[in-house]
Amino acid sequence: MALPRPPKFGERRMMLRRQLSTETLPEASGEFKPTPTISAPRLIYIFNHVTFKNDLHEPRVGSEKDVQALRKTFEKLQCQIIEIKDPTLAAVKEKISEIERKNFEQQSALIIVLLSHGGENEMIVASDNKEYSLHKDVLLPLFKNETLKGKPKILIAQACKGELEADATLMKHSPNEYVKCFSSTEGFKSYRRRSKGSLYIQTLCKCMDELATEKDFLSIMDEVNLKVDKDSSAEGYRQLPCYTKAISKKYYFR
Repeated sequence: MALPRPPKFGERRMMLRRQLSTETLPEASGEFKPTPTISAPRLIYIFNHVTFKNDLHEPRVGSEKDVQALRKTFEKLQCQIIEIKDPTLAAVKEKISEIERKNFEQQSALIIVLLSHGGENEMIVASDNKEYSLHKDVLLPLFKNETLKGKPKILIAQACKGELEADATLMKHSPNEYVKCFSSTEGFKSYRRRSKGSLYIQTLCKCMDELATEKDFLSIMDEVNLKVDKDSSAEGYRQLPCYTKAISKKYYFR
């Protein structure tokens, strides 16, 4: 019996990239069914940190281009956009607490986009220079909301990324049906172009424009991750986005 052929270099690279791009959990079966009777079945909250108190962090020039692209793309997909501009840590926590209590029975999914500087352990910098945790302060409170149970909770972070460190918290249902999308892998920078916005968000919007009617969200994110890796290499630097997931079904924006 012939021995199996070892993977070629390109195949090994693709296998490694897939390992980096996803935290593997049980494969999705079936798909989520959006509520057909409402005009805006999804809410998108954009926490857009552009300027920072006392200039302790560089202003994120070009972030408005990302917000414009997100609005243009997702409003076409029946999403209601809510932008929170330059929130302090207290304002972030207040808005997340509001989301935690909000009734989402008429929405098929929740999307939260975070545009800011970032750090290790999935930390995001608020506009008063205080940090908050993507996992502890943003994701985990969502599991206290019964009306989000069984619905996709999608977090998209355009920021540098560190290692995951999750603290325990009281939740009303098990932590599933979520996707966390990052513009870069652990310990690496993500890049933002002043005149065009960030490569990651702009690529995400372009891929959603082209593929949202035919592919599920995770398949689109695979395309985004590959394209950002390829395009960043062509521009002379390396940026490899990734996502982690705990989701049981495919989710479509069509």
